[in-house]
Amino acid sequence: MSQSQTNRLSDSLEDYLEAIYRIILEQGQVKPKDITKAMHVAGASVTGALRTLTEKGLIRYAPYDEISLTPTGLAVAQDVFSRHKRLKAFLENMLDVPEQEADETACKMEHVISSETIGKLVRFAEFIQSCPRGGRLWISGFEHQCDPKHALDRCRDCVSLALQRIDRELANTSNGAKSED
Repeated sequence: MSQSQTNRLSDSLEDYLEAIYRIILEQGQVKPKDITKAMHVAGASVTGALRTLTEKGLIRYAPYDEISLTPTGLAVAQDVFSRHKRLKAFLENMLDVPEQEADETACKMEHVISSETIGKLVRFAEFIQSCPRGGRLWISGFEHQCDPKHALDRCRDCVSLALQRIDRELANTSNGAKSED
């Protein structure tokens, strides 16, 4: 199923596919009652969603039996799960959002954000983590933001610390290369 076909699924149906996928990962099998419990919804809602997902060819379902994902359903579920996981990680690691809030927010965002935008967020996060001016210290500073009156002094300190870190890493690299000779 292409991304445009995936977009035709409602947010709710994507959530059901993701829940089925997560339960299969955790338990190896899934029954309607597992979905009811995981999503905190009524059994009738689960049954209706399962019928719709079956009609769309995304799952195999028969009442009182295990539910399985079709190859297409698996691809869609993995895509939704991946978007959720990557968004949650960005919110937690880059913006220092508490885990529960990051999870809930990622669940809402995963339905509207494009894969391209998520890819850019991931690359941005990787850049921040690898840049000598970035990392945990920089991210924690984001929480407090700069006081405009002292912004340049704080920036000078940050850049100075980054240069010291670069010098240490270069020295370690040089020492490591010399010891290998």
